[in-house]
Amino acid sequence: MLLETIDLTKSYERRGERFYAAYNVALSVESDDFVCITGQSGSGKSTLLNLLAGLLHADSGSILLDGEDLCKLNDAGLAALRGSKIGYIPQGNSLLQNFSVLDNVCLPWYLTRKSNVRAQARELLARVGIAHLERENPASLSGGEARRVAIARSLIANPSVLIADEPTGDLDPKTTDDIIRMFSEVHAQGVAVVVVTHEREIPSFTTKHYVMENGHLALQ
Repeated sequence: MLLETIDLTKSYERRGERFYAAYNVALSVESDDFVCITGQSGSGKSTLLNLLAGLLHADSGSILLDGEDLCKLNDAGLAALRGSKIGYIPQGNSLLQNFSVLDNVCLPWYLTRKSNVRAQARELLARVGIAHLERENPASLSGGEARRVAIARSLIANPSVLIADEPTGDLDPKTTDDIIRMFSEVHAQGVAVVVVTHEREIPSFTTKHYVMENGHLALQ
């Protein structure tokens, strides 16, 4: 098993009452899986992905990646893991506006290794079809172009698993199809993919479909 959660729980307090964004969640991802997670807004999908990416700390339970429990790592350990095994695409536009497209792609490597990987970043930009935009500022990009930059950035460290939070939620149908096809290509090249998406976008090559409701995750 590449990625697995065991009794994963995350709660918050709101107006004096505790509610669960994730409750005893059991998720399993093999190295050759393409996993889609659907559910209504507020069901806990983004919280779950942030837990998987090591951006949130769970109340209890385990997140095992290649047998290593993320819940037992400190912030430095989690950052190192994100820089080596986890590619993450957050919801919305996550690009730094004062960086060029090329430097946005290089950013994770700069933060973890302080090395020059601009040649690799250019290859990734070519792979997602926007090599000609490497010097542009993110403010000049369309929504689809910005999402392609985010995909390239998520792959800079050759991750084992790519995690994406509604990567097509604000895109037109044609661009949505293009982005989903890119995820298919990434998956075909040996990267496990976990995507939160709208039900209408569930691609035919999905290997597992989970639905999240009120913090509970169920395999369909």
